[in-house]
Amino acid sequence: MKYTLTLFLLILIAGCNCQQSEFIINDDFLQDISSENNRIWGELYLDVFNGNLSTLTYDYYIDYLDSTQHTSAEGMAEKIKVANLKLLKPENQTFWLLLYYEKEDLIIADDESTDIGTADTVITYDNNSIPPDLSFYASELNKN
Repeated sequence: MKYTLTLFLLILIAGCNCQQSEFIINDDFLQDISSENNRIWGELYLDVFNGNLSTLTYDYYIDYLDSTQHTSAEGMAEKIKVANLKLLKPENQTFWLLLYYEKEDLIIADDESTDIGTADTVITYDNNSIPPDLSFYASELNKN
């Protein structure tokens, strides 16, 4: 009986720890995504793509972020990779990164050339039965 109770308590505690470690979008993430993306935007724009980001891809972006991220934003690439939908929309001098996290029902959008201290746009997405069209949101954000 004592063994069974101990085993049950260990399983219960382990289950609680797993739930606490799940990724949740918070202010730290929104600040880190803004500062890290602004930093790598400058590096990519000036040093890698010679002033024209129009050919930048999501895969190149995420690999670059993963290999160069500062320790203060450790794990940023992994947090971006777990988004249910991702869209990187490159333009000549900037790019937009849009992420949809189904569990949180949030769309995060960031124009990498801005440095406002947090992600440019956070949208609560109410219709979780239909995934959002991130290209629609990207085109709407470009109008502003």
